[in-house]
Amino acid sequence: SFMSEDRLKVNIPTSCWSRRLDAKLEYTQRIFSVDLLSGLKLLPLGMRIAKHVRNERKLNREPFLDPFLTHPINDNQGVPLGGLGAGAITRGWRGDFCRWSLQPGRPEYRSVETDQFSLFVERDGERPISKVLTSHKPKPKTLSSWDWSLRADKSEYHALFPRAWTVYEEPDEKLRLTCQQVSPVIPHNYVESSFPIAVFEWTVENL
Repeated sequence: SFMSEDRLKVNIPTSCWSRRLDAKLEYTQRIFSVDLLSGLKLLPLGMRIAKHVRNERKLNREPFLDPFLTHPINDNQGVPLGGLGAGAITRGWRGDFCRWSLQPGRPEYRSVETDQFSLFVERDGERPISKVLTSHKPKPKTLSSWDWSLRADKSEYHALFPRAWTVYEEPDEKLRLTCQQVSPVIPHNYVESSFPIAVFEWTVENL
């Protein structure tokens, strides 16, 4: 970590999963497969599910269960937002909102460029700073008037469900920003733990 933890006003647990926003992760895609004997045993079940999927689509309905529908694999995930069983929206460790599942079993995997946090700083006699607080880069010609040039080498993500923290010591070297996200996962309180809400709390420190 580039940060001195004893200087942080926000208490971030040391047991968090942490990544710098400019990190490059290496991962190997694993394809699910079964041996011939197991495949023969699963064949009747697969045929019944395929028939169910086909019949639902004939009725212009999306089947609740579709094991034949694949999802893209990517390394930009984070702690999901929202209560238990209430659907979820995910802000990935790079700072962008990259996954949401408002209908059980139907997650969407893509970044929404318009849903971002940004910083604007203006001081007397200095050029104003305005920058999007993510290392995600949008598609060419998308929101080209926004500044997506965050270096991300002085920003770090920390995750420990149901909370996550993103700490920025950029783009203004005189400020430290800490964004804490909290979801209502409350011990022994099933009702309020299922609320479809989340809170972002920002702390701004002068360095």
